[in-house]
Amino acid sequence: MREGHPSLGAIAGSTALPAQLARIFGRPPILKTESVEDFNFMFNRFAATLRPRDDIESFSVWFYTIKSWELVRYYRIRAGIVDLGRNEAVYSILEWIGNRPGSDSIEPRLVALAEGLFQRPGKARDDLIAFLRPYDIDEDAITAEAFSLRLRELESVDRMIESAEAGRNVIVREMIFYRQEFDLRLASERLSMILVLA
Repeated sequence: MREGHPSLGAIAGSTALPAQLARIFGRPPILKTESVEDFNFMFNRFAATLRPRDDIESFSVWFYTIKSWELVRYYRIRAGIVDLGRNEAVYSILEWIGNRPGSDSIEPRLVALAEGLFQRPGKARDDLIAFLRPYDIDEDAITAEAFSLRLRELESVDRMIESAEAGRNVIVREMIFYRQEFDLRLASERLSMILVLA
């Protein structure tokens, strides 16, 4: 079930985030169209794998989840941009065919194909692919044209993906460093206790 923003209780009920930290963090930074349950599931799966040992590590897992969530969102946006560009690509290809010498005779067919994309999408797709086949144009060519037409938007999303990946990688490095330092301090304290007791 999709819902808007969660109650604090929903986050505090997670397996790894202490209630007080949940209150401090507040609502997950997700869109109204995104699922709180899915976000909490992702957080809990990461927490089960990373096993945070204290509040600092819980904090790291929380932000690791946010960055991972953003990555999933950006990849969906990327696919959506290409899907939206496919209609524009079809019209671009049909226009190219319509502008070829001697294409006057097929103009009514081009108009019917274009109208069919909105009125009968399933059948129109099959008709379109059959029509384009003699021109050596298939669905991959349509997708390639969609990429070409939406290249600027895709490059912008790719930069957002790179930024989110870099942020997530920083969190992982910091967590590894923190754990190494923590383990060294713990080993040093144990050694000191052994020497005192010896």
